[in-house]
Amino acid sequence: MTKRERVFAAFDNQPVDRVPAGFWFHFLADKFDPAPAQIEKNIEGHHKYYRDFQPDFLKMMSDGFFTYPSDEAKNLKAPEDLYKIHALEDDDWIKRQAQLVKTIAGQYKNEVAVFYNVFSPATYLKFILRENKNPYSG
Repeated sequence: MTKRERVFAAFDNQPVDRVPAGFWFHFLADKFDPAPAQIEKNIEGHHKYYRDFQPDFLKMMSDGFFTYPSDEAKNLKAPEDLYKIHALEDDDWIKRQAQLVKTIAGQYKNEVAVFYNVFSPATYLKFILRENKNPYSG
């Protein structure tokens, strides 16, 4: 049974030869820094992890892109400040995330199950409020 077959058989509640295993890590600091050198460090982190651990599935991390690149989002002090956040005029931030994920997934999708999820805006909001010492952050 291949790694990929094992994961999807388990998802389908079918017999497997062993329990599928995988872990995931962040390879960069949690900050907005999608510079080419940082993206390469992220990709190499995934490669090293895969080589060293040989997981059954790979959950990709888009480190460097967790922070929404908006001054309004970084300076939240009160709930009404959320109305000041606007959509990005340039979608390059999203396109570069998608390219990162495609690059990583493209190298492993035939060997293992590959998953990606978008970082939670609510969690990011919690981090901003806590950093700004906001009483609403809980």
